[in-house]
Formats: sequence, C-alpha cells, structure tokens
Amino acid sequence: MTNVLRKETLATLRDVAVIGTIYVYFTGWTYVQYYYSFFGLTLDVVGVPFYSVLAYSPNVLTQPVAIPNKVVGLVAVAFSLTLLKWKPRWRVPVLGALLCLAFPFLAGMSYTAAKQIVSERLAKEQFPQVAFMLKDAPKALEGPSSRFLEANSRGQLRLLAQTSETYFVFLDPGLTPTSGDSSKLEVYYVQRAEVVLARLLPRTLRGAGP
Repeated sequence: MTNVLRKETLATLRDVAVIGTIYVYFTGWTYVQYYYSFFGLTLDVVGVPFYSVLAYSPNVLTQPVAIPNKVVGLVAVAFSLTLLKWKPRWRVPVLGALLCLAFPFLAGMSYTAAKQIVSERLAKEQFPQVAFMLKDAPKALEGPSSRFLEANSRGQLRLLAQTSETYFVFLDPGLTPTSGDSSKLEVYYVQRAEVVLARLLPRTLRGAGP
C-alpha cells in the first residue's frame, strides 16, 4: 500500500512539474515577445534562443508589475479551490477550465508586465548608451542615416539587443517629444560586418535585453 501511495505521489508531482514548466515557459515566451514588439521587433529578428526563455519568467511572476492581473489570478484560483471543496464532482470541468483559461490570462499578464518594464526603463534611461566606429555608415545600417550619424556622434544611441550579425539600437527617447512611448522610437539595425568598434559609454546603467 505504501509503495502504491508513493508511486501515485511521484506521478502527481511529475504531472505538476510538467504542467508548471509549460506555463512558466509560456509566460517567459509571451513576455519577451511583447517586450521586443514594443520596439517593432520579433523574436526571430532578435534571435532569442528558445532555451533562454525560461529565464525571463521571473520578470513577470516575481517583480512588482501587473499587480491587478496577479490579484485577479489569485482570486480565481481561490474561488476554484473553494468550489472544488464543496462540489468535488465538478473537479474535471473546473480544473479543465482553469488549465485552458491560464494561457490567455498569462498572456495578458505578460503584456502588462512587458509594457510597464519597457516604460520604466525608458523613463529611467536604463538602456546602455553605445557608440560605433563604422566602415561605411550608409551601408552599415537600415533606416535614415543622417539622424543615426548625428546621434552616434553625440552618444545618443541606446543598445536594445545584439546578435552575432546585428546590433539593434534606438535613438535616446529623451531627445524626442515621445519620451516613454516605445511605439514611436527610431530603431536602427547596425550590421556587425560594417562595425570597426562598438563602445559602451560610461553612463551605462545596466545591460541590454528584457
């Protein structure tokens, strides 16, 4: 009897771990997706490895962001557990509903968290300042080159992300009338092959990335 109980317990813990990992991964994936979408980028363009997505989940789950979403989630779980206590025969439909509704709920929470974190980092100027020495400026980037060159010479570019082939930078939001609004930032793709030197400036507060 003890062995049977032990096997059932281990099986339950395994199922909980698998389901929990799915939701944690989904939370991290939607968070990073929304984070870069505010800059007009996708995960494919930025090159975020699928195995690193789990590391971003704490930004949603543990940081003091999306508080109303988390309160609603806790209330929903508490209500469901109470309902199951009084109506055990409803276990399957209630748990099924929770498992299905968890995906849109987590997606909404990730969106709110990403929006808050991006806005806060823009307002506090927490993206690293970067300057480039280029071989051929017009060839090195995509977008209007004149404003890029001026911003680069004045140290007004911020590093958003980088891959083995490209630097993703944007014009300092403090220099535009849309400060704090990431939807109107000027984002540039700088090709590494055309960069002689990329230098982070002393004013940098923290690393790039979500």
